[in-house]
Amino acid sequence: MHKLLILETLKPFIEEEGSLLSRKNIKVLTASSGEEILKVHGAEHVNLIITELKMPDMYGDKLCSIVRNDEDMQKVSFIIIYDKSDIERCEASGVNAFMIKPVNTEELFRNIRKFLFVLERKDLRAFYHDDVKCRSGDNIFFANIYNISSSGMLIHTDQVLERGDEISCSFHIEGEPVTVIGKVVRMEKKPTGTYLYGVQFVKISIFTQVRIDKFIEKY
Repeated sequence: MHKLLILETLKPFIEEEGSLLSRKNIKVLTASSGEEILKVHGAEHVNLIITELKMPDMYGDKLCSIVRNDEDMQKVSFIIIYDKSDIERCEASGVNAFMIKPVNTEELFRNIRKFLFVLERKDLRAFYHDDVKCRSGDNIFFANIYNISSSGMLIHTDQVLERGDEISCSFHIEGEPVTVIGKVVRMEKKPTGTYLYGVQFVKISIFTQVRIDKFIEKY
């Protein structure tokens, strides 16, 4: 069970996708102030804290400093939400990630997945054979999906790519069109002269992630 502790004023940003969190076995806890965050984290030892830089009783960077200097509480990830004028304070805070207001829900969930990803699910793959339309820069080409996971997919094509290349991939999940942005993280040249590429998702909407996760759970 992974534990997420979020400032009460920020909870509405995750409520719409609560089902996604529950399927990933994540317990969501709330607190109304910095002091309460310390109290809850001290008792629950959460994995991720999401808070604002400005809270009624203390600043988020001070909260982070208190936690980081406590041996019993320091093993936790932090995301802080801030106003544009506070960028320098955020950069010096030592948090894992910071996001500017207004909160972008998709970016928030990408960060939640990044710091709370359940490793056992990351390794689960479903065999899936489908055509995928890809774009790398101005170059459009087609490939075949071999398998897909919650974090990426394996594709087969005669197109020459390099590790680190970003590609846009459009395909279907159970009849529904989806598009993701991925990065080539591994490659294998086949005897036929074609290539297998491991593509890691780097930009994916919450709705697409839900569809892929449901597909993997099903198959």
